[in-house]
Amino acid sequence: MVTEALGFATFPPGTVLLDKYRIIRELGMGGMGVVLCAEHVQLGTRVAMKFLLPEFAALPDAAQRFVREARAATRIHSEHVARVIDVGTLPGALAGFPAPRGPDGEEVAQPDGPPGVPFIVMEYLDGVDLGRHLKSTPKLSIHEAIDLIVQAAEALAQAHAAGVIHRDVKPANLFLTRASDGTPHVKMLDFGIAKVVEETAQQNLELTKTRAVMGSALYMSLEQMRSTKTVDYRTDIYSLGITLYELLTHTHPFMAESFSELCVKVSLDPPDPISRHRPDVTDELGEVIARAYARYPDDRYPTVASFAAALAPFAAAESQAMIGAIQRIDRAASGERPMVRLLTPLTNPVVTVQRPTSPPRPPSTMPWGVIASGLFAGAAIAGITWGVAQHADPIVNDVDASADAATRVIDATIDSALPVTSAVPIPIPIPSASSLPISSASVGPIIKPPVLPPQCKRGELDYLLPNGMRKLCPR
Repeated sequence: MVTEALGFATFPPGTVLLDKYRIIRELGMGGMGVVLCAEHVQLGTRVAMKFLLPEFAALPDAAQRFVREARAATRIHSEHVARVIDVGTLPGALAGFPAPRGPDGEEVAQPDGPPGVPFIVMEYLDGVDLGRHLKSTPKLSIHEAIDLIVQAAEALAQAHAAGVIHRDVKPANLFLTRASDGTPHVKMLDFGIAKVVEETAQQNLELTKTRAVMGSALYMSLEQMRSTKTVDYRTDIYSLGITLYELLTHTHPFMAESFSELCVKVSLDPPDPISRHRPDVTDELGEVIARAYARYPDDRYPTVASFAAALAPFAAAESQAMIGAIQRIDRAASGERPMVRLLTPLTNPVVTVQRPTSPPRPPSTMPWGVIASGLFAGAAIAGITWGVAQHADPIVNDVDASADAATRVIDATIDSALPVTSAVPIPIPIPSASSLPISSASVGPIIKPPVLPPQCKRGELDYLLPNGMRKLCPR
């Protein structure tokens, strides 16, 4: 009976609520509420109405939180999320909601009247949740199980992009219906409701013994067992991995008879390998699933999209398009997040960019011994060159005019960090006779304005001749 399930005084089938919804029958009852099939009076369409159970609704501010979280779920736009049509609070007096009672069973007076009953109106779905489907199905193939999980992953990807964490992913909240072409179609239920239930359970320790908490504990991550306020999106990835494990094996990697025992096992014991219950699951697929429900969040997949991508090699061709859609959703959402790689130090070889550099410039300071040797060598070369010029042919010798000039040009560049290859190292440019045009003895030296090549104009100390030798830039 609907009246017995809700604990209401008067709520029989055929009752019209808020002048809009006519109750038809009860659809089911879970750990946190009861779902009724109703009909919209004006539109004539069927809807599903979910009411929060009395033990939760009687707690302070529970109704407001329930409605607030349900409204947040309306931001999710996915074909794999049950659409929320309406939210509200049914006045307690209208529903005949029983007044709260004290420790001795006496009624507690309410100055504002009986508390209201929060409800959510969702689209009506024809089918069964995966929890019941597993009981009637002996075994799902690997492709079938992965396809159902990939559809649920698409719903979570849309939710995470909207900033909503489900916190209660499990087969009972995955409704299996049929698409227009007859293929299995998953709809995720109860977005935003689990957080309200867990917060109210923490306020009342007796509620931790109810089916609301124990029904979801097998799918809770370790961090969610400790505190629901500090979890992030990776707690949903943990629950999704446990759900896939159950779809393939009809059991869980951690089994216990009490909540406290389960917490200890999840904290300390290794999970039961999936291959023990499903031999046709390869080691590679088993590792992919095990990473999803890893004990610590940092060891899991960072996003639900990365989990779906890891399942792609084992999925059927029909699931590949959905996996691609999940990747696009994640990329669109990550575009609004700061780039983590920009925070990486430049010493990281992954982000260091190698750019071409010009030849190193000689150091500005040199040891005095090297400088003195260079000055002496420059003077000696100038004297030898002058002596040769006294007996040379009276033709102006331009060292840049022919390849014979190679015998008169020496490499006068030195780098203290590199091995010296020239016979007489000259560390710094020194003006000398060798760098000036030379004429015959009768005329005397003729000084021409030096022609600066492009390399010297750019500030380089020397430049390359056609014969492969280098020449100092005039200074």
